[in-house]
Amino acid sequence: VDGVHRDISTFLRQSGIRRSEPLLVAASGGADSTALLFALCAMGLRVGVAHVHHGLRGSAADADAGFVCDLALRLGVPMHLARVDAARRDRHSPEARARALRYAALESLRAAGGYAWIATAHTLDDQAETVLLRALRGTSPLGLVATLALDSRRRLVRPVLRVRRGALRDYLALRGEVWCEDATNSDLGLPRNRLRAEVLQHLKGFARVRARGDHGLLRLAHFRRAHRLQRARHLRDILDAPHAEPHGTER
Repeated sequence: VDGVHRDISTFLRQSGIRRSEPLLVAASGGADSTALLFALCAMGLRVGVAHVHHGLRGSAADADAGFVCDLALRLGVPMHLARVDAARRDRHSPEARARALRYAALESLRAAGGYAWIATAHTLDDQAETVLLRALRGTSPLGLVATLALDSRRRLVRPVLRVRRGALRDYLALRGEVWCEDATNSDLGLPRNRLRAEVLQHLKGFARVRARGDHGLLRLAHFRRAHRLQRARHLRDILDAPHAEPHGTER
């Protein structure tokens, strides 16, 4: 069994997601989402494809949308395309604005198409980058909470959150498949790109550190989430207890 397929199957089983539940795959055209789409189709799951055109990057964004549409046609799965205006300025950063608009569009497509979940291709590398970036920015301990692999409230699943980015690229390469490279991923003016190129890349020189580093960051993030949930349950138990004293009367 292919390692990527095995990891996805494990995720589905542990998350209680039935294979009959239709998934809407958020596909940018990049390697990660392209690999996720191919894997889910190869595994025989019910999928549709969604691509959000952000109104940025001009003809390059048009080419990405065309690539995803052609891919959906080739795989014989439903294609859903949404356009948003992420170029319109507001109080948020361009990245935050595009992300908010993208998820809102994906949810609209999911609900309209009758899909049970939106599947995104966040990887273990993305998780590690997020935790490290927040730490370098001086986040509070709560800021180190892990990204959810399963977010029932938002109907989001991230089946390859424990898979390395390189494994997904290998998955495509072994099958002779291609993907789109977003030129903005090499823009070192963006904090995540700079972290990836100038910090995480240096860790590759320390083989043992690199081998364990991302998983260590992942464990840290999950520890923070578990601690947060434990505190929330403890508080709820106190508030629900029949002997709890009124606020302001504690001794």
